[in-house]
Amino acid sequence: MKKTLFTGKRVLASVAIATAFLVTALPVSAKVVSVSAGQACSKRNALDKKSKLICMPTRGVATRLTWQKNSPDSAGDGVGKTIKIGWMGDITGPTASAQAFNYHGLQSFVNYRNANGGVLGRKLELIALDDKFSATTGATNFDRLANTDRVLVIAGMGGSQISGVVDAKMSALANPLNIVGAQQTTLVEQNSANFFSWMQSYGDIADVAMNKFLKLQGGNGKKIVSATFALSVPSGTEYGEWIKKKTLEVGGKYCGTVTEAGTSVDHTAAVQKFKALLESCGANSVGLHGSPGFVKLYAAAADKAGLGKYPHMGIHGIASPVVYDGIAPSMEKAIEGIHSFAGAGKANATRGGRIINTYMKGKKYSDEIDNPNFVHGWVNGLIVTEAIERAWAKTGKVTRSTLRPAFRGKFDTGGLTCVVDLTKRQYSPCGAPQKWVKGKGLVVDGTFASWQKVLKGEKTL
Repeated sequence: MKKTLFTGKRVLASVAIATAFLVTALPVSAKVVSVSAGQACSKRNALDKKSKLICMPTRGVATRLTWQKNSPDSAGDGVGKTIKIGWMGDITGPTASAQAFNYHGLQSFVNYRNANGGVLGRKLELIALDDKFSATTGATNFDRLANTDRVLVIAGMGGSQISGVVDAKMSALANPLNIVGAQQTTLVEQNSANFFSWMQSYGDIADVAMNKFLKLQGGNGKKIVSATFALSVPSGTEYGEWIKKKTLEVGGKYCGTVTEAGTSVDHTAAVQKFKALLESCGANSVGLHGSPGFVKLYAAAADKAGLGKYPHMGIHGIASPVVYDGIAPSMEKAIEGIHSFAGAGKANATRGGRIINTYMKGKKYSDEIDNPNFVHGWVNGLIVTEAIERAWAKTGKVTRSTLRPAFRGKFDTGGLTCVVDLTKRQYSPCGAPQKWVKGKGLVVDGTFASWQKVLKGEKTL
């Protein structure tokens, strides 16, 4: 099984992937000979050249397609000849080993929709900006997307180091703009009205991790002695605090957190410090934070230090095939990542997984569909396009202000994650541990639905 790691030297490209599960099931006419009101279209977004009408959801009934005039342009909202969608994050920097896959998944979805008529008769235009893991560049990129490119929505943002800054910028905009489907859900994003997310929070990840640690200790929380190794960013600090809180709640002991810079190319010194911490307090459980590239460096140093004997429960960035490419058997067995999405390869028997896997056979980047981060990017496009159609169906307009309430609802992703329900909240609590199984790749431990039962959805530390 091939596993791809982005190092920053590879030029990123897009892939067209089918998404048949998005198409609304409707009666199909043998031939459209009329465009009378109420007639179901033979093909979504097909242009009737004679009448100049297009096939779109009916106002007030998002699931019913009829021939009608297009929604009005709104240049200030990114709706004109195209519908502009933004993406911002690390494409070629030190955390591209996670974020580049999200970008690929979204671009793939955009390419497919454009090959099949786009959305509401318009092509989608994806504007992706690379910040190379720089907080300063990330803030600048947001300003460009919001005020210069005037995108309708930003569908994906990587890097917790910019969450607070970007949240403040969104709140200050006269024309509201949302970031949806961010590559992480920190407390900032979880409690903000400006973010909509279908990635589990760090508190959720800690809930799953603690449940696993409890099982390993026979259900006795007092036996748990934990510590965390993390990338030195806000989300790394937050994950360490969540592991600490969950450990203390069950009566266990927390030893502390050791961090390492994302620019580090050798984790030996930091791992030796971590080993000393584990041994000094008698630890038996490890929380792990970081990108795939970061964790591969950790695993190399940790194997030499003999840390493969400790169970490691990692964040979503660790639930990636590239983590397990060439790492020592001891660390391959010890490390599990917790993610809201499963890869769409052969191990994924869901409706959405089968569709992506079947369509991608023989196509460029077919190896990437096994990566949950790729699927996350794909789902970002799926939910955004459905929200666009809902906004039009309800208001007759597609603008930033009409799109925001369109995210307040349920979204079916074909089993690629839990049913996303944003009716009363800003994010979707959904996460399950995934372990590496030779010959199969990443395999979800149980089901997402079963793990939802242990998620508390806490919003404060």
